Order: sequence, then C-alpha cells, then structure tokens
Amino acid sequence: MSEPRLVRAAPAPLFERLTDLQPDIAAEAQPLTMLSPEAVRESVLREIQRLLNTRAPVAAPVLERRIRSTIDYGIPDLSVLGTRDFDSETKFVNAIRQALEAYEPRLTAPSVRLARSTTQNAAVLVQVKGELHLGSIREPVSFEVAVDTKGLEYD
Repeated sequence: MSEPRLVRAAPAPLFERLTDLQPDIAAEAQPLTMLSPEAVRESVLREIQRLLNTRAPVAAPVLERRIRSTIDYGIPDLSVLGTRDFDSETKFVNAIRQALEAYEPRLTAPSVRLARSTTQNAAVLVQVKGELHLGSIREPVSFEVAVDTKGLEYD
C-alpha cells in the first residue's frame, strides 16, 4: 500500500469551482477542485481587488462596532474623511485591514500600507502583506492593489 503524498495545493473556493474556465468544452477533463500555489496567489489577489474596490453600504464608524457579515462586504466609503492628515490615513488602513481579516481567510496577519499612485489620478495603491496558507505550508506574500478613490483627495 502506498503512502499518501504531500501535494502543494489548496482547495479551490466554491465560486471558483463553479466557474467554467472553458465554456466551449462540454465537460472538463479534470474539474477545478485544487489550486496550485500560483493559482492560489492569483485567486487571493482577485479577491483583494474585488474587496477593496467594493464599498460597504454601512459607514465606517458603524462597521468598527460590529462583527462583519456578507451584507457589510467591502470597505466603507471613506470620502467623508480628509486624507491629508495622519489620523484619516490610519482609519483608512485599519478599515482595509479589518475587511481583509473578515473576508479573505486564506491570508493571515495582513498588514496594509498606502502608497500614492503616480499613474492613476483617482487611485491609491494599497500594499498588502501577509501569510498565505497552502495546506500545512505557510508562505509570505505581498500584493499591490489600486483602489478607486474618486471623491477622496490624495495629493
């Protein structure tokens, strides 16, 4: 009897399993149930991009006082905050980190840093670092995501 072998892969999230990667083929030879390490990183990046470019329907102070649910998905609309001061930037970073902790469980210990985009006028770059879990393996990762900030002043 052969021993089980260790595979560097992670289960595919539900919605990715339901995605048809090749719609022109009636049945895929191998269903998408496991993701390679590279595919997991790409999946997490897509989810972070979705999350950070979706506005929660609830104001930031309300989100700070309650446990996040699917109704609260996204980051709060922070256009009411001035972004020229350290306190507002800290609130923005904390809101992003809390959203990551609530909605991207594959990424642990996320840290967030803001950078100004030199190429996109209405965007701020969010640099996210953390650890990605691939089964029993933990891998440090870093992502950079442009967040649409129309209405915010980042000069």
